[in-house]
Amino acid sequence: MRCEARPKTPCKVRESRDDFVDPARSYEFDAIMAETRSSRLRAGAVSWGLFEDIQHPGRYIEYFACDTWADYLRRFDRFTAADLRLQERRHAFHIAEGTPRVSRYVAQHPPEIA
Repeated sequence: MRCEARPKTPCKVRESRDDFVDPARSYEFDAIMAETRSSRLRAGAVSWGLFEDIQHPGRYIEYFACDTWADYLRRFDRFTAADLRLQERRHAFHIAEGTPRVSRYVAQHPPEIA
């Protein structure tokens, strides 16, 4: 990871997940995601969002961000049995093959051009 290579450099981290949910169960999924939001913020996320793909009903993108790579890693230390149960409940809505796709990103700060 670029953040680890430059530990003194502040580095925001963003994680996103793709969930595919039966559109008929979207209200139930919304309730689980409200709990997920609280859990993510409690574990150190500084922002959180949930978006539904308007071209593919039932496809949701969840994202959350942490201020630093260390904060991102620290959330694993804070993971509780309740978080595991919430994760299992959330994954039960995923109807695509396999587990939801997870992507991780680090912020880039290109030099300003004068």
